[in-house]
Amino acid sequence: MKINEHITSTKQKDTNKIVFSTRSTCSQKEKLSYFQGPSETPLLGITIGQGLEQRVELNPDKEAVIFSTGNVRKTFGQLLEETDQLAAGLLELGIKRGDRVGIWGPNSIEWILTQYATSRAGIILVNINPLYRPDELQYALEKVGCTALIMAEEFKGQNYYDNLFQLVPELARTDNDGHIKSHLLPDLKRVIMMGDKKYQGALKFSEVMEAATSKRRTELLDLQSKLQFDDPINIQFTSGTTGTPKGATLSHHNIMNNSYFTGRRLGYHEMVI
Repeated sequence: MKINEHITSTKQKDTNKIVFSTRSTCSQKEKLSYFQGPSETPLLGITIGQGLEQRVELNPDKEAVIFSTGNVRKTFGQLLEETDQLAAGLLELGIKRGDRVGIWGPNSIEWILTQYATSRAGIILVNINPLYRPDELQYALEKVGCTALIMAEEFKGQNYYDNLFQLVPELARTDNDGHIKSHLLPDLKRVIMMGDKKYQGALKFSEVMEAATSKRRTELLDLQSKLQFDDPINIQFTSGTTGTPKGATLSHHNIMNNSYFTGRRLGYHEMVI
């Protein structure tokens, strides 16, 4: 078979015809980034932040998040407000669009706020397995170059701060601006702890929320029109059962459409709330 041969195969099933076509000599402009087969439901072309805004416009007073522990309940309007407060706080700390921020801990309201805040600020959230031991944590942070780490206090008997301190003893001597200068993890500049307890060398989650300024809030709102749904926004690690874990980078487009079509498959769009 010649290399430039145009190969076409067809498959007939009921009344639907699916045509697969490949052409190794196609020009660059013929190589499409997206291809969607026949469907009555188009893909969503929005960012995660825009999706949240749409929910707020439709149902600002509907409950969006419920955590039984602590009886935490947030409406869509409250979720967006607190999300933008956290996002502006992260910007104030010098964390910018395209930077990577790790999150290490179990399900929590802080986790939800961080997921949305990073997407609103164009920051790439790195999901770190809550059961990771120090060496595994080091691998993940080093692999993707996390600028900051947001983490819980403990989970299933693991003291997260103690585990991190094994890797970053420099937490005991941060500079005047609270920046960490780690020999082992040079990219890591900030550690943010969930909860009310103050840890040496780390900021409290609430302190980041309080760091937000009106200037940063304005900057954040202006940023929404510049973010693209193709932008990378999340890194998830594989289990590493056949080798070291691999970091899979996802975009707004990936996450929005995966969740959207999963919801449709479950019939959520047919529910009357």
